[in-house]
Amino acid sequence: WPLHTSSLSGLIYLQELDLSFNELYGVLSPGWSTMTSMRYFDVSDNSINSTLPSSWSTWTNIQYFDVSSNQLTWSLPSSWSTWQSPFMRNGIQTIRLFYNNFTGTIPSSWSTFTNLMIFDADHAGLGGTLPWSLSTWASLRSFDISYNNFSWPLPSSWSGMISMDNFFFQFNQIDGTLPSSYSAWTDITRFNGGNNNITGSLPDAWSTWTDITHFTMPNNLLIWSLPALRSAWSNIQMFIVSNNSIWWSMEPSWSSWSNMYRFQIDDNTIDGVIPDTYTGWDSVIVFDISNNAITWSLPDSFSYRWDTIQYFKADHNTIHGILPDAWSGWTEVNAFLVNNNTIEWVLPESWTGWSSIANFWAHVNNLTWTLPEAWNILTTMNTFNVSDNQISWSLPSSWSAWSNL
Repeated sequence: WPLHTSSLSGLIYLQELDLSFNELYGVLSPGWSTMTSMRYFDVSDNSINSTLPSSWSTWTNIQYFDVSSNQLTWSLPSSWSTWQSPFMRNGIQTIRLFYNNFTGTIPSSWSTFTNLMIFDADHAGLGGTLPWSLSTWASLRSFDISYNNFSWPLPSSWSGMISMDNFFFQFNQIDGTLPSSYSAWTDITRFNGGNNNITGSLPDAWSTWTDITHFTMPNNLLIWSLPALRSAWSNIQMFIVSNNSIWWSMEPSWSSWSNMYRFQIDDNTIDGVIPDTYTGWDSVIVFDISNNAITWSLPDSFSYRWDTIQYFKADHNTIHGILPDAWSGWTEVNAFLVNNNTIEWVLPESWTGWSSIANFWAHVNNLTWTLPEAWNILTTMNTFNVSDNQISWSLPSSWSAWSNL
């Protein structure tokens, strides 16, 4: 339906307007600037294709503003800095701009939004540099500018956003290093900056992030080591730094990460051993250390305590030793990849309990002996590869039960 702006222009005392999910199209009227009592405005999930009127700077009582999922264009009005003045008790608290076609960056004049708690502008078409002046957003708890075209480094001044809980900036072109000053974000729980051009290391000062649960920085240019101080992150559940240039080794002190369910450090240059101190990770579902320089053997201690594991990837390393019989309790494992190592001896017959296994890759190793007849009960098997080993004898006839292969 068309958005009939004239039918609303006379409602100068209107405080709340919610027209979300109505298949509306048309423009947002500059004439609505007369609605100076507006507190709640939501026209999300429509097809409105206009600009944001700069004349709405008169909405000095606005607290909630949502124009997400439309076809809005042009830049964000710098004149809206009036939405928060020193004489207002509340001011703007929530801004949602995601899924639009804006241009330009966040206006530096919006530094006046000192009571802003949520800023959501992912997939919004924004870009350019990030204003240093936004350090005044001390009440901000959730900030999302993912999937945009922002560049240049993260402003170190943003350490002033001391209430930060969720910070998302993945899929931009942001470069530079991770500011150590963000150690002031002691309430942070989720941090996602994947798919940018961030360099340098993870700051030691971030050991103050004791509430962090999700840290994801894949596909960047991070280098140097993984600091032992990360052991302070005892609440961490997801840690992803795949495809960087991180070196050194996995810290035994990370044993304190007992809530871990997704651990991905693949595609780096990490060496050393797999610490058996990780036995306490009894909620782990995904463990991916592939494409590194990990050595030594697979720990026996990852036995029944890891009975939640579903995806285990350790391929393309220099791991040797044997496949542990003790891992027979991994009844939830779906994908097991240890190919391109130097693992020897046999495929454990005790692994018949792997009733969920679908993908088993152990090719290019030093496995010997025969294929276990008892594995015929692993009927969920979809992909099985043990080529380039030293296995003798033929394929067991009982494996004809693998009808999904």
